[in-house]
Amino acid sequence: MKRESIELLLDWLAAIRAGELDRATAAVAPAVIWRGLEPDLVCAGAQDVVSNFLKARDRLDDVEAIELIGRDSAAVLGSHAPDGREIFNVFTFADGQIVSIEDYARREDALLAASSVR
Repeated sequence: MKRESIELLLDWLAAIRAGELDRATAAVAPAVIWRGLEPDLVCAGAQDVVSNFLKARDRLDDVEAIELIGRDSAAVLGSHAPDGREIFNVFTFADGQIVSIEDYARREDALLAASSVR
């Protein structure tokens, strides 16, 4: 299942990168929730999640590295900027779609959250 989680996220990221918004939106469950680092940063709904992910990506000045770690029914996407800033997104999957995204400032916290998904 770890490989499937990685492949689902890679497919979604490919759609995002290609600007295929319909494909990207179809990969996200209609009732998806994205929780940011702050408690009041919450985004709901497939279209809003895709739109806000694009905006967040475009705000990054530079990305030095990314990492992708698969877990059963989840994957962690780590983005690392040259200035040392990092963010770790935990994507949770069900029935081949992204059903939630949660942001973490620390890799260890993201890995723990992804490992607890069933």
